[in-house]
Amino acid sequence: MNIVFLLSATKMLDETRRSSLPQGFKSLYERERIAKTICSELNNFIELKPTLQTVISFLKELTGIEAISIRLHDEGDYPYYIYEGFPQDFIQRENILCARDRNGRRVKNPDGEGYLLECMCGNIIRGRFDPSQEFFTEKGSFWSNNTSELLRSSTVEDRQSNTRNYCNSVGYESVALIPIKAKGENLGLIQLNDKRIGIFTEDLIYYLEMIGEKIGLAVKNSLIFSKLQEAFNSTNFFFSIIAHDIIGPFSTLTTFLEFLDQNFDELNQGDVKKHISRIYRSSRSVYELLDNLFTWSSIQRESFVLEPEKVDLKSSIDEIFEGLYDRASTKEITLQEFVPEKLTIQANKESLKTVIRNLLSNAIKFTEPGGIVTVSGLMEENRVKITVKDTGVGIDSENLANLFTFNPQKKRKGTKGERGAGLGLLICQQLLKKMEGSLNVKSDLGRGSEFIITLST
Repeated sequence: MNIVFLLSATKMLDETRRSSLPQGFKSLYERERIAKTICSELNNFIELKPTLQTVISFLKELTGIEAISIRLHDEGDYPYYIYEGFPQDFIQRENILCARDRNGRRVKNPDGEGYLLECMCGNIIRGRFDPSQEFFTEKGSFWSNNTSELLRSSTVEDRQSNTRNYCNSVGYESVALIPIKAKGENLGLIQLNDKRIGIFTEDLIYYLEMIGEKIGLAVKNSLIFSKLQEAFNSTNFFFSIIAHDIIGPFSTLTTFLEFLDQNFDELNQGDVKKHISRIYRSSRSVYELLDNLFTWSSIQRESFVLEPEKVDLKSSIDEIFEGLYDRASTKEITLQEFVPEKLTIQANKESLKTVIRNLLSNAIKFTEPGGIVTVSGLMEENRVKITVKDTGVGIDSENLANLFTFNPQKKRKGTKGERGAGLGLLICQQLLKKMEGSLNVKSDLGRGSEFIITLST
């Protein structure tokens, strides 16, 4: 009982002491408590998204801010990774920071590092700030307690670029943008918005900058962990391909060649031709697999860059058709092309041909003898749509949902038993992403499939 009484008394005394503190000191106490909690939460950097969601909830509680979010890097842009308190239409409107030209292509940063980022968010992430201006800090943050007044009293040069000012246009007066850093590298930012005037103080901004650095370390650790995980998965991926898709065809090659070597004199011309055809199909399968494997491994490298060029779509598809006619004619499949003359597209030519070739090969593979495979192209505003359509067996809903996921256990054979690694569509998707394009699919079981590529002109 004495121990319980002592603990209760101590707790009451502590609470009385805190309640008697000045308001600023109480706030300081809360900041210290929440900072310790946040640091503890950030130890779980493996599950980054729920961890950061918890962190911004703590910050929202501490600051009483109306809306808070975190932007992180994703394929050259910095979309909202998590957010709380922002309307959905605001997030959709402001999600993209990359500047785009009139054809919808992302604009390269003048210094050659990544893409040009717009708005004040882009300034902070790219380190464009002037600490002599009162709305910037020495550590590269931006903050204002009255954005309407700031826009009236400052110039584009003061703000480091022509900003969108959308936050102000929807009524946010107090805005703070805090860089998320790790070892001097900007990885994203914390954004805090409120429609009230006068939310922030200098010491609160300093506190948030400290939190931004703690988040930066967690994000960096998460990226390192993800890369290690990807390397591990890639190793398993390669061994899976070797075990399932290279050893098998090579075994077939060896068996048929051994049979021919030992029985050549006893075989008639028809038997020899039949075995040579089998050897050819098996070796072609291995060649295509190795080619796709090489392409896939190249895409995984950070240094992999696709330089765009002006590509004549019709002539490129004609070249692809030449290499596929024999395979199509073997299955009595008709190849059709409906592409206008002089239709050009801005893309990497060889990568685009790899994508279309993979889609056509798949279409032939999953189309019954006597079917039709069609390629068409058309211009829609400043985009080109390329469609590969077949009259094949189609794709069921389960396979359609996991179409761009490599799974060696769920590979489908073609209508004539053709085998494949299931790597082609994954490569198509990744190459198109590198070219800022997209790949969509429509399919019904038993009614064929339609793959639609969309790219800038």
